[in-house]
Amino acid sequence: SMLVADEVDLLVETILDKDRDNKFVFIHCAGGIGRTGNIAYGLSEIMCSGVPKDPLKKLEWFRSFRPGCIQTPEQLVDGMVLSNMILQNVIARCEKTMKDRSVTSKARRKEK
Repeated sequence: SMLVADEVDLLVETILDKDRDNKFVFIHCAGGIGRTGNIAYGLSEIMCSGVPKDPLKKLEWFRSFRPGCIQTPEQLVDGMVLSNMILQNVIARCEKTMKDRSVTSKARRKEK
């Protein structure tokens, strides 16, 4: 996989910083099925509800919306790796937010 943690962080930041009322994110490459499917596969866990957890069922689910997406086994593996990296990134962001809130809360208690 050619994925780099900094690129995943930028992708997650870009997606999470979008207007919450905007329900759509458009992703596209030249053909619209290989690389596009790979990125959509990775983002689906934080963008969609009802996404199957099993990788092959998830692929079938995607192909029901976009036939032919994710064309090779390597693209599927990359999509699975990306999905994992995105979820790890989101968890790390949540943990940091919780830690920051805890520190802020403790500081406020000390001021009283």
